[in-house]
Amino acid sequence: MRYVLAIIVGYIFGNVMSAYFAGKRLQNIDIREYGSGNTGATNAWRVLGSRPGIFVVIIDILKGFIAVAIGKLIGGSTGAILAGIAVILGHNYPAILKFKGGKGVATSLGVVLFLMPWVALTCILVAFITIRASKYVSLGSMLGMISAPITAWIYGYGKKHILMALFIVILGIARHRDNIKRLFNGTENKINLGRGHFF
Repeated sequence: MRYVLAIIVGYIFGNVMSAYFAGKRLQNIDIREYGSGNTGATNAWRVLGSRPGIFVVIIDILKGFIAVAIGKLIGGSTGAILAGIAVILGHNYPAILKFKGGKGVATSLGVVLFLMPWVALTCILVAFITIRASKYVSLGSMLGMISAPITAWIYGYGKKHILMALFIVILGIARHRDNIKRLFNGTENKINLGRGHFF
């Protein structure tokens, strides 16, 4: 029962769609009708501007971190991992927005930051270097996620943590499939720190 509770708590936290609420609060718009139609931090940055975008990133990271922390209190390490999976799914497929959410990068970072802090820092470094070199945030996000299970194994984390990292990669790549197509076609937008992209 405690594991079920951890999953429920995680999913509820995932439904805190900061980009959607920021759009309503700041400009009285439904952010799903603008930009990419995504309710994640990248689209918030693009549509609402850099300051709201940073706010959304922070909230999305925090909700992942806090959900996992509560999951651990409820069900130990397994509860933490289950809550982590649930909060990412809640962000990507929120019931309150008819299951149309974000791509889960910032929320996944919050999850990994709690479970495997050194892995999270490595992912951030990989993403930063990639973005700096290529100007593609989507590419940096994906390579950052892909580095998670590899570095989890290098740092000696157990099977549960590595599988959790693999889940993040698989779901993250699936959510970025349109970005992947645009990268191959050469039509993906490059970073614009003024009103551009972020996680």
